[in-house]
Amino acid sequence: MKTQILITAMIAAVALPAYADGGSLKAMDLNRDGKVTVSEAVEARVAKFDGADTDGNGSLDKGEHTAMLEALSSQCKRGDGAKRTGNADPFSITDADGSGSISKAEFRSVAEQFFTRVDADGNGKLTRSDFRALRSQKSG
Repeated sequence: MKTQILITAMIAAVALPAYADGGSLKAMDLNRDGKVTVSEAVEARVAKFDGADTDGNGSLDKGEHTAMLEALSSQCKRGDGAKRTGNADPFSITDADGSGSISKAEFRSVAEQFFTRVDADGNGKLTRSDFRALRSQKSG
């Protein structure tokens, strides 16, 4: 349970601001049907993995992961996403097997956990309301 809470807090702190506005929701609508499914959100997030893997070895080292999180944070209106993670180390949490690198499977798993949690009503679709509900949970 503690791990789940840490994962949710870490991912929410980094990913929530980057996806909460309508423009980012539109970017996640991969099939352009006007609805963002949890699956589309996960795939859009995993697409960030490939761009962050600058050495092309199929995994993210700490530097690549940090650069990706900083890029996501810079897209936020507040720009402070990475600072709100508290003592949780996003890299260590995402590197579930402790190998010192993050595989695409580990990255996908964390994204799936996050977006499933964001889907407050469990209908498989993500809306601004879902992100607002998560934000109020965090602040409450």
